[in-house]
Amino acid sequence: MKKTLLAVAITAASVSAMADTKLSGFVSYRAGFLEDFNEGEGLSVDEQTNASSRFRILSSIEANGIKYGIREEFGLGSGRRPSGDDIGLRFNELWVKGSLGKFSLGLGSEAGDGATEKDFSGTYFTTNSELETFGNIPGRFGLIRQVDGGRTDRIRYDTHKLGGVASLAFSIDENETFNGEINAGGKGWAFGAFFSAADENTADTNTPSNPAEIGDRFGLSVAAKLGGGFNIHASYGERDDFDNAAGVEQDGHEFLRLIAGYRTGHHAFAIDYQQDEDDSGSGEVETVGLSYVYRPTKGVEFFASVRQVETDGASLASALDGDDDGTGFLFGGRIIF
Repeated sequence: MKKTLLAVAITAASVSAMADTKLSGFVSYRAGFLEDFNEGEGLSVDEQTNASSRFRILSSIEANGIKYGIREEFGLGSGRRPSGDDIGLRFNELWVKGSLGKFSLGLGSEAGDGATEKDFSGTYFTTNSELETFGNIPGRFGLIRQVDGGRTDRIRYDTHKLGGVASLAFSIDENETFNGEINAGGKGWAFGAFFSAADENTADTNTPSNPAEIGDRFGLSVAAKLGGGFNIHASYGERDDFDNAAGVEQDGHEFLRLIAGYRTGHHAFAIDYQQDEDDSGSGEVETVGLSYVYRPTKGVEFFASVRQVETDGASLASALDGDDDGTGFLFGGRIIF
């Protein structure tokens, strides 16, 4: 740990000579009563696993109309590299941006990361990342397996915004997985879509140490503000059949999420419905959640959520202590610096 912190300090010092250097990040934590999900242990206190506490260093310099930059980002406790109670490397990339667009090289978001998360509800922590708390089976989101891009060692190209509305991104990683993405939006609406064509020996980009194949993926999302503080979100994704780490073929799955939200002043409310179904039809999970987020000032968020989950798959019921349904309550907060 001490060596890791020293390396971080040296990195920060080495980029400080660049023209524009910023240090930012946040600390997030959650607690909840999850007796139906954590083998009867009841109270759970832990950090946000998907949106874990983190800090980043952004630095750039411009010369002759071209901008050069780096991004170093570290997750605390739940970073993907390594896992466990240590500092995990999330981003380690350099980039060049000019009249032809932006080129990035290194560990970072592949094209498609975030494409299925277009949302105006302001309840990301409770309608997205907290889902992995529910269920003690391995997986990025436990019972609910969202289909989205991830982070990997890749080469990436982003276009400038085309027509003031849409932008494109493409990436290819060291396992020859090719990703494409489109993002579009305007006043009161947003759209995103991506596809991922995986090489047959591609490793899971969300867990780089996992040798499993991930299968081809596709996903999209759309969000809109309806006026009067109301907003809606819909997203869909699917993944083809794939092999797990043991080389055993797994059925692909389809993911669906619907969110109806309302925002007023410092408050955000949402109700969401989400579904994950195996292509075989033998394992379906449905969940409904009610969420509330309070932002007393910029950079400070407190959230609470109650969620009910049902499954008709025997293998998935193990995450519900052998039952076919469960209910849990979570609360927590995030402070951004």
